[in-house]
Amino acid sequence: MTQHVTIKSYPKGIRIFLSPDIPFDMLAKECRTCFHDSAKFFKDAKLAVSFEGRVLSLTEEKMLLEVIQSACDINILCLIGKDEESDALFVRSLEELAAKQNIAGAQFFRGSLSGGERFETNESVILLGDVAKDAGIMSKKDIIILGGLYGDAVAGLDGNSHFVVALDFYPRSLKIAGISAEDIPRQRKLWGKKQKQIPRLAYLSGSRVLTKEIEFTEELLDGLSTC
Repeated sequence: MTQHVTIKSYPKGIRIFLSPDIPFDMLAKECRTCFHDSAKFFKDAKLAVSFEGRVLSLTEEKMLLEVIQSACDINILCLIGKDEESDALFVRSLEELAAKQNIAGAQFFRGSLSGGERFETNESVILLGDVAKDAGIMSKKDIIILGGLYGDAVAGLDGNSHFVVALDFYPRSLKIAGISAEDIPRQRKLWGKKQKQIPRLAYLSGSRVLTKEIEFTEELLDGLSTC
């Protein structure tokens, strides 16, 4: 460990304490050294990560995640935020999902897509945020959205059967392996009330894209292997 970076482990995750007293570029270098020296310990580990002790911008968080993953063979499942109960559920679900669906190498994206943004990747993607109505997300493989899907989603650009799952599922359009979903759930307008989030899964069944409501726990994990 360095004097400005301290790592503490807990079940299925690590807490990284960062000093607020040095410039970020120096902190990033010390973080790289710290994880490089601990590479044997973290080899092929699948963990959640939390940053503490220093306020980081989204850009700085992304840079540190890249530094960590380049310094050692660690698979970061997600970045823990303030909602510990929800984050704990995400960690458990993603860890089991990675084991069942072989998405441990999925690309991690933290932040929402809006303002016409389009995000495309050759890997499965785990998005911690929302996809707004005017935005879109595309993957050659699977799409997991730990937030709301209100815009466009395209999975299975490789032509194979994949899935799309979101904690709040009201896409503007959805395709899997080139097939458009015909029966897409639509949001109802509730005066003065926030509509309850309903997690849903979209998957390919024959020549049709089907959707179903799910629990983002055991039902999701058990169901994906049969889709």
